[in-house]
Amino acid sequence: STGERFWVFHVYEFLLYISVFVPKIIPRLNLIYNLLFFRKNIKQIDISYQIFNFDCRFQQFVSEYAIPLHRTKEAVHALRALIESKNLFVHFPIEIRFSKGDD
Repeated sequence: STGERFWVFHVYEFLLYISVFVPKIIPRLNLIYNLLFFRKNIKQIDISYQIFNFDCRFQQFVSEYAIPLHRTKEAVHALRALIESKNLFVHFPIEIRFSKGDD
């Protein structure tokens, strides 16, 4: 919807920009975002850039890893432990994508 798009692409992005300077607001932003947009489970199937596209116009620090499928659970738990042990304030800390192996 147009209202949802406004929140996602403008207001939320602006608040994330503010969080670069005030990182302690990130947990509250995450909570509000989850309450607004993830109250129910949905399933989306589409081309990846249609689903995962988010224009970030603010500073971010990201890491990407390629890990075997059978190690996914272990990797997620290790990443969560790292975030908690370092008391990091992160938005969208984990984005997991699976792809078909190379031929």
